[in-house]
Amino acid sequence: MKIYIILLLVLLFIFGCGKTQKKIIIFHAGSLSKPMEELKNAFTKKYPEYEVIMESAGSRACCRKVTDLHRDADIIFSADYKVFDDLLIPDYADWYIDYAVNKVVIAYTDHSKYSDEINEKNWFDILARKNVEFGHSDPNLDPAGYRTLMCWQLANKYYGKDILSLLDNACKSENIRPGSVQLLSMLQNYSLDYAFEYESVCMQHHLKYVELPDEIDLSNQNFSEKYAKASVKVTGKDKGTFSVISGSPIVYAITILKHAKNKEGAIKFLDFLLSDEGRKIFSDNQSLLSKPIAGGSGTIPKELIKYME
Repeated sequence: MKIYIILLLVLLFIFGCGKTQKKIIIFHAGSLSKPMEELKNAFTKKYPEYEVIMESAGSRACCRKVTDLHRDADIIFSADYKVFDDLLIPDYADWYIDYAVNKVVIAYTDHSKYSDEINEKNWFDILARKNVEFGHSDPNLDPAGYRTLMCWQLANKYYGKDILSLLDNACKSENIRPGSVQLLSMLQNYSLDYAFEYESVCMQHHLKYVELPDEIDLSNQNFSEKYAKASVKVTGKDKGTFSVISGSPIVYAITILKHAKNKEGAIKFLDFLLSDEGRKIFSDNQSLLSKPIAGGSGTIPKELIKYME
């Protein structure tokens, strides 16, 4: 009997080890949760030898998990390439790939107060009403947060009013959350009337939204110079320091960390993302650049460079 048990244990060990999956750890912007889940499912179906482990947060928070908390990760997906320049390069990464775009909008539901009135001409007046609750994400943790403040700054000139001060005074501190996606549940349970979100998030979650003029919403390359006149100060790379982020058209980026434990798997995942199959999955959820663009000063893996502009 003992011999049979030993043989069974040996067989279980051998076949169990043979099926061990290699982990790919990904930290990604919360606004990417839906496309990332779809990419993961398609990737692991095609490559079952890999286990993809994902965590979502604000993009700056994702990077700080690595720089401050020393968490292991292979890939980071950021809602802003500038986050990599500011927090990861040169110690934790030296290249990145720009691949997707977006725009800032104001999300709401049928239960939002004055939803039948709000439009691109009066949105700031609606939000400033005393009985209206609105929110945005934390600029120190999430690009959607500092982009919201940039939109308010740009709105000052566009509308000829001090909209930044108006909305800054009207937005309650408890309505500023770590990530923009965390505001969705507040909209859905009616504790918020409006939230500054990305258009892709609203489309993925079937939310109504107010589109802002191109001069404000950080979506149009033709207004790059105008956007650059807006800036927000956020916490810097080192404790007690600050960085100033200037406005620019919204561009998402990806990188593989220098100390990634599974670089082979990370490259394979990004190769899948940038392939026609991966781009189709992603483009069903969010707009993409016509071709990915290389950033940083490091050498992009040869498996990925073929996709670059």
